Amino acid sequence: MNYLQVVQDFRRIPGGSVFNQRQQSQAWKVSLADIVARNYNLDIKNPHVGEQAVLDPDKLLTQYQEQQKDIQKLHDQLKAVLSAALNGAI
Repeated sequence: MNYLQVVQDFRRIPGGSVFNQRQQSQAWKVSLADIVARNYNLDIKNPHVGEQAVLDPDKLLTQYQEQQKDIQKLHDQLKAVLSAALNGAI
């Protein structure tokens, strides 16, 4: 398969030029020279996305567990308030 021919054929598709003009957060142009330089590997990172932090799974799990404890405390408080209200204590 001649990839250069495929690219040239795509450019002839009606509306293909519209796609090339609309660069958004999920669509961007990559030059043919860049594609050839990458040996036609189209796994190209989105240039509109900045660096993404890679967090430690153990720290994330600890944070999650702490949040769950906080949620449980709030749940228990709400349950106590509702129970008191239903029993006429409030």
